[in-house]
Amino acid sequence: MLPNHREDSVMLMNHQIIDARRREDNERVAIKRVRSDTGELDIMKFLSAFEDDNTNHTVPLLAVLPDPFDKQLSLMVMPFLRPFDDPEFTTIGEVVEFIDQMVEGLVFLHEHRIAHRDIALANIMMDAKPLYTDGYHPVWLQYSEDISHVVAPLSRTGRSIRYFYIDFDLSIRFPDDALPYAVGDVGRDAEVPELSPDVPYDAFKVDIFALGNLLRKEFEQVRDARADRITALGKADASSAL
Repeated sequence: MLPNHREDSVMLMNHQIIDARRREDNERVAIKRVRSDTGELDIMKFLSAFEDDNTNHTVPLLAVLPDPFDKQLSLMVMPFLRPFDDPEFTTIGEVVEFIDQMVEGLVFLHEHRIAHRDIALANIMMDAKPLYTDGYHPVWLQYSEDISHVVAPLSRTGRSIRYFYIDFDLSIRFPDDALPYAVGDVGRDAEVPELSPDVPYDAFKVDIFALGNLLRKEFEQVRDARADRITALGKADASSAL
């Protein structure tokens, strides 16, 4: 156990979401508190009808519970997920699989007339159970469940990892006969050029831009940074050999 720490002293990072254990099978889940009258809950319920569709890469909705303290709130129960880039990708094949799933999942959303509107690093997660067979702490992700030691992940390669879009509080589900136009300067990606508080824009195209921008930043820039680091190390080795 870490010095001066006990597991029950670890503070939550997000007070809107808490982890729990499902009574029937002891599976770890995440519980998110939302307003009952929001579009997020309606969209999540709609998407849950497609849970058996392999092209559906939206976080599953396992249950909806009434908030015991506030009748205007509901508790969404979902699988407990981990940031998609923790641990880091180690092979090109792992990256390609991730990109394939994210593109497939976005096509699924748009085919069902849903614009996510906030595609960003924080809103893509993965089911990391195949990488951590003995589990990990739900807040201090690098440690064991009892925070007694650091845990090392297995390789993604050769293991079935599912990636998911989460957080639909800004999302819109358009009627079948409506154009996918929206207004609002919303979402984490501030580089989307057409965002406007009053000029309508194609929300599907914004999603496509945001996903592409995320992939460019996450992989192209990371690759360039690593290449620069390798070059610098090579120069240092050459200098030391003189």
